[in-house]
Amino acid sequence: MFKYRTVIEALARASAFVIQRKDADYGGSWQKRGGAAAYAMLVRKWDRLEIAVAKHNGDIFAALEADQRPEGLIDDIRDLRNYLSLVEAKAFADNITTFPKELTDGEVLDCVGLITAEPTAVEAA
Repeated sequence: MFKYRTVIEALARASAFVIQRKDADYGGSWQKRGGAAAYAMLVRKWDRLEIAVAKHNGDIFAALEADQRPEGLIDDIRDLRNYLSLVEAKAFADNITTFPKELTDGEVLDCVGLITAEPTAVEAA
């Protein structure tokens, strides 16, 4: 059994909450200086991960286990995940990209609340 699958949705929901709260608090500052600065922000987080993991022969789980600080490696992983979500959200909102194919399935869109409650012609009949 893949135990991690049991927490994916909770992590995604918690992440969305944190992203929205921090973005409101900081006024969208992550994008203030444009795309190059947003990319640099991602790179800085990745650089931190790369340095920490290199000390453990490339094993991210060993690096996580060794670094139990609340603001340690796990914090960098969470920040990177959230910043990547912000970049994707902005790209989508600005019509730079669309939902990936795996998210265009009606069941998936309905699951995340992106389908309106409007009945289809078949349902209305």
